[in-house]
Amino acid sequence: AHCDVILNPLDARCPQWSLFDECRSEGEFWAAADALVPHDGGGEAQFWVIAARALFVQFCLKLVAEGRATNDALARELMTADLSRVHAMMRGTIADPLTAPEAARMAESIRAVFNVNAKALKLLPTAGPRFSVRQWIEDGADSARSEGSILFIAARYVDMSVCAQLLTLWLDTAMNTLMTMPRTRDLKCWFFVDELGALH
Repeated sequence: AHCDVILNPLDARCPQWSLFDECRSEGEFWAAADALVPHDGGGEAQFWVIAARALFVQFCLKLVAEGRATNDALARELMTADLSRVHAMMRGTIADPLTAPEAARMAESIRAVFNVNAKALKLLPTAGPRFSVRQWIEDGADSARSEGSILFIAARYVDMSVCAQLLTLWLDTAMNTLMTMPRTRDLKCWFFVDELGALH
């Protein structure tokens, strides 16, 4: 029997989801960064966005290398930890100068840009069955597990200020996974998107 899934961090039916189940390479973390931290113009604003993305990617790669790749570790150690601890984690990476204590105001501003865009990560459930958008798409071509299944990526309109970036990431992950898979006649996948303009 098929099983429908609701991805909405503010819905009690939302399964446990991890960013680290979706990203298997540095390039995929950069793609996730693009979805989570939208580009909001040129000039000086562009620097803060690119720097926030770089900090996120390098921190994720460090957590993976240390075997601590969880949403909780990302939220606790990047989003809320003391800046000196963040810099210690980033020492020797391209994010090292972005988190230097001697440039604390810049570093805190970069982290703030990431935090305001990725705040929904702190709302995700940490218990219950795990779910991966990527695996769900891949299973659709290889087995009957996803046959007839519907994935609802949803949020109430009043929650979009919190959830828009995360919803964008989920939709982006589904489409990127589909486009990188080998051509097949066995997988049939439709996307019905309402209020696309609410995403970025």
